[in-house]
Amino acid sequence: MDVKTIHVLISRDKMTKVPKEIWPWELAVVEQKFPDGLVEVMGEGSIERDSLPEADSEFIRLSEMYGSDERTGATHMERCYGTGKAGMDAFAKTIVASLQKAKPKAKTKAAVKEIAKEIASSGPVDPLD
Repeated sequence: MDVKTIHVLISRDKMTKVPKEIWPWELAVVEQKFPDGLVEVMGEGSIERDSLPEADSEFIRLSEMYGSDERTGATHMERCYGTGKAGMDAFAKTIVASLQKAKPKAKTKAAVKEIAKEIASSGPVDPLD
């Protein structure tokens, strides 16, 4: 099955821009962690997968990856999707929706070269991995 992906450029600071391919359900979390336009969506793609991740294990993985808000102490996942059963249900629906909206990859050679240049010139390794 094809699962949609999103190509983003994250501005960590004035000198560090990190290109990253994320799942659609991660976009809200990344925008929560890096507010005020620090996340720029560059395009979309898709990846062939055997199955979608389980919502509970994916919630834990992303909570650990993106951490907590310094002011509130709540994880960025909880701030985006909520807590408890309602939060998990909302997150599970978002994962399923990414499958229904998947589009085939349609990149031109010029677009691929441009993305490759951005990655090569970005310098630092993605600190979010």
